[in-house]
Amino acid sequence: MLISHRVPGLPLAMDKWQTAGTRFERGFSSGAGGNQTVREERAQLQARVASLDTALKLQNAHRKEKLAVVAQAKQEFREAFGALAADALRNNNSSFLEQAKSALGSFNRSARRSRPAKPRLRFGCSYPRKARDFDKQVRKLQDARNLAYAN
Repeated sequence: MLISHRVPGLPLAMDKWQTAGTRFERGFSSGAGGNQTVREERAQLQARVASLDTALKLQNAHRKEKLAVVAQAKQEFREAFGALAADALRNNNSSFLEQAKSALGSFNRSARRSRPAKPRLRFGCSYPRKARDFDKQVRKLQDARNLAYAN
């Protein structure tokens, strides 16, 4: 009887109900005139059980209502927290990007100033950047070779 422990007074009413039933059976079997009092007690106990049953149903309805409110609040908190977390992440990302741009901007400026010279081949020629410059580079190399071997 798990439910009987949740409603105050229900275990006592059930015990009285059983006692009245036992008295009724004894009075019925003996044929005594006390049947009327037993019937009255039984009717009172039935009314008490009905009122306790109604109270139990009301408590269950109230409990279900509370659970629904808690579930709704939980969902609202989850949505609010998700929105706050997304906003905080967005702000952190934008702040990080701004700081990275400022730090990398100064790094790029200093790197441009201290950039090493273009790599050079032997004889002071640089790598050709375009196809038409390739012929000029080849001519320079040939001229440099001719000068080196002419001496």
